[in-house]
Amino acid sequence: MSTTGIFSSKHGSGLRAFLLSLLMCLLPVVYVSTVHAASSEDYLKEAQDYVKKGDINAAVIQLKNALQKDPKNIKARFFLGEQYLTLGDGASAEKELSRAQSLGMARQQMVVSLGRALLIQGRADDVLKEITVEKDFPVDVQAEVYVLQANAHILLKQNKEAEAAFLKALELEPKSLNALAGQTRLAMIKGDTREAKALADRLTSMHPESDAAWLLDGEVKRMSGDMPSAEKSFDRALSLQAYNVSALLGSASVKLALGDTEGAAKRIEVVQRLSPNHPMGNYLKATLLYSKKDIAGAVTSLQNVLRIAPNHLPSQQLLGAIDFSKGRFEQADQALSRVVQAYPGNIAAVKLLAATRLKLNQPAEAIKVLEPVLSATQDDAQLLALAGTAYMQNKQTAKGTEYLEKAVAAAPETAGIRTQLALGRLASGNTAQAVEDLEAAIDLGQNVFQADVMLIMLHLQEKQYDKALTQAQAFAKKAPTSPLPFNLMGAAYVGLEQLPQARQQFQQAIDMEANFIPAIINLARLDERENNPAAARSRYESILKQRDNHLGALLSLAQLADAEGKGEEAVRLLEKAWESNEDAIQPGMILIDYYNKKQQPLRAVSIARDLLLKHPNNPVVINALGMSQMAAKDYHNAQATFESLVKLLPESPQAHLLLAQINRQMDDRDTAIKHLNQSLALQADFLPAQISLAQMELQQKRPKAALAIAKKIQQQRPTEVDGFRLQGDVLMAEGDYTSAVKLYQQAYDKSPASALAVLIFQARKMAKVKAPYASLETWLAKNPQDQLVRSLLAGAYQEHGLLDKAIEQYRQVIKNHPNDVAALNNLAWSSHMLGKADALDYAKRAYDLAGDNPAVADTFGWLLVETGNTDRGLALLQQAVVKAPQIAEIRYHLGVGLHKAGRKAEAKSELKRTLDMAPDFSEAKAARALLAELEK
Repeated sequence: MSTTGIFSSKHGSGLRAFLLSLLMCLLPVVYVSTVHAASSEDYLKEAQDYVKKGDINAAVIQLKNALQKDPKNIKARFFLGEQYLTLGDGASAEKELSRAQSLGMARQQMVVSLGRALLIQGRADDVLKEITVEKDFPVDVQAEVYVLQANAHILLKQNKEAEAAFLKALELEPKSLNALAGQTRLAMIKGDTREAKALADRLTSMHPESDAAWLLDGEVKRMSGDMPSAEKSFDRALSLQAYNVSALLGSASVKLALGDTEGAAKRIEVVQRLSPNHPMGNYLKATLLYSKKDIAGAVTSLQNVLRIAPNHLPSQQLLGAIDFSKGRFEQADQALSRVVQAYPGNIAAVKLLAATRLKLNQPAEAIKVLEPVLSATQDDAQLLALAGTAYMQNKQTAKGTEYLEKAVAAAPETAGIRTQLALGRLASGNTAQAVEDLEAAIDLGQNVFQADVMLIMLHLQEKQYDKALTQAQAFAKKAPTSPLPFNLMGAAYVGLEQLPQARQQFQQAIDMEANFIPAIINLARLDERENNPAAARSRYESILKQRDNHLGALLSLAQLADAEGKGEEAVRLLEKAWESNEDAIQPGMILIDYYNKKQQPLRAVSIARDLLLKHPNNPVVINALGMSQMAAKDYHNAQATFESLVKLLPESPQAHLLLAQINRQMDDRDTAIKHLNQSLALQADFLPAQISLAQMELQQKRPKAALAIAKKIQQQRPTEVDGFRLQGDVLMAEGDYTSAVKLYQQAYDKSPASALAVLIFQARKMAKVKAPYASLETWLAKNPQDQLVRSLLAGAYQEHGLLDKAIEQYRQVIKNHPNDVAALNNLAWSSHMLGKADALDYAKRAYDLAGDNPAVADTFGWLLVETGNTDRGLALLQQAVVKAPQIAEIRYHLGVGLHKAGRKAEAKSELKRTLDMAPDFSEAKAARALLAELEK
């Protein structure tokens, strides 16, 4: 049995707590000693020999013998202090080092060791006050003092000050082992795994023969979860120094994680022989014994830790877990309270303490410990489920249900959560196994709401509605006064499409508790489903009378308003949902999408930035911010945003693709291609990256490379259209339109789609095929609702002179979309060409909708001129020319209008200007004829 589930956490605070505990109890043996003991005294020599063999305890005995004979032996006194440091006994080390100084040892010789002794005791403030840089110190000692100060700042959670101190050390000693190691540890504490790995690589390359460097490299790899690599690094450290206690401990912890309990036991045995009272040695022994279910032995080892290091929080946490498992809830509460008080962000400890208080029937106290971390931890299904259980037991049924629903939504792939939250274990990810676990928990008679609820919700999620109903009915017998089982029964009936029964159960829940919001919401959704929006709105509004910021009600009302075309009201409701639910992501994301679609990206960026402040490591929010910045053409900030996404998700092909797209937008093609290749290195068949890379190859005039990508996609996805469509795009770019038609047709035959029908049409048109629009006709015959293709077909008919057919299609478009300006304008023109009386009416409708559009003003003006209303038509044509002076056809129409108005000189001048500007425009022949007539 592994204990990692109890102490490990994906949250930075848990990692930080663990690292800080390590700093206090086990500062790695990385130090600079400026004293080289060379005494001829026998005891001192023997002690030095014992140290070389790794027998520190024997060395301590001999040093004490040396000092018994000569209490003023400075070198023996200092060397004894150093050995206490190795053993992790900071207080004894401080005592001996201080005596060495009082006997006359120069401060510069012992200041670094004294600082380490203070740090081991957790006395960071004393380090900053007493261990200072003095000008007469050698440069290497000055650098080491800065390192000590940096480590003190880390203990005080002053990361910026720590960074500055490490940099000062490196300015003095660019290759300082301890400064580089400190920077690496600081990156680990901050959760920056990539930076920590880079620094550790730099450390081992600069100090390949340093056991301390390989020790830290192993710690970095262990913390990042790469246990096999960590084991190799610890083994390398031990090959350089077989008795490096920290490396032995690191190796033992990795072997425990890998399930090699025998290997771990051997390492721990060596540590215990070298240093029987070493806190971390005893702690790891405790975890080993705990995994073997030797609880008594584990407790003894933990007590040994706490006797030497009473503030060792991991030991307190494990002791609390043991007390919990043994039903000693009061003792568990005491131990875990100390941990949470010291590090309130330690999520694993928070869960255990909350579960303990639930067992003590103190749900209000459980809520107190949970609430501070809930807002910052919206994706931890266990934590949310615990909160749901606590609120349920505290008679806050609606809130409890809300958090239980969040728990399922937060980890749908996890399927379920075990009832025994005490040990903080998630189910395996296998839905069937999770259900089995929950059923077993219920059979044990745990009588915990959460197990019943989660099991029912699992069945609902898996669409096993009969099972959900049966389980909910059993739950109702166990909790006859709770509305929750009836609400769940209603949900099961909805899944079974038995809506009257569902409505009856929801109503029963409300009869039991009038303000039970989940059932009210479910009834409102039934109203919506039965096309009764007024009833649904009334229910949602009744919820807002109870809780004016209820997220579900506000979002539902916004959706109803949007469906009814009340856009402003929908936005107002969304804004209220966003502003009154600070920790909710959903309303913010909906608003971001809305404002981007409304081409108001700056507002979208503002909302995304606010969301990111509250959810700084949420990749969905980071992605939304980057996309909004792109929409706002703020490419530099978008680049920084997507770089942060890649840093957060270095193994995500999508993240690299987004960064490539922004680099491509900024014309940084080399970087774009680099990230596209990284994306494909992570997932060789990641289609968006393949297509984007092929497009870039085409832009770079490398069609062969693009064609190779298309062929690869065809091999990877032989039944899908993408590779064939891409090959068609390559052929189009090369001008081989006939071959492109064949590839597009091949893709269409695999999976007909409007986009492919359009591509076939465009390729046939470029290949000058007769009736190129045949593919549009074929598609539309089977998909008559596709108005985009219908508009395109109408335009193709118009272009080929098939005006009757064009008119027929345009009229159909307008029937479905009466305000389609382009269709109205083109219909007016085609009808005019055929002399139809309704042409002018269509032109006016288009003008009334979009009079500022010069093409629309030209059509209406021209038709007015043609039908005898010259003055008004002329005014519109002049208006169109002012807005689009570069369009020759509009200028020609103005010339004709001037001629008809009797303003021949102006007409002649306008026609000359038009022909000078565009001698070959579509109506140039008619313009020349009119000009010649005017010049006679």
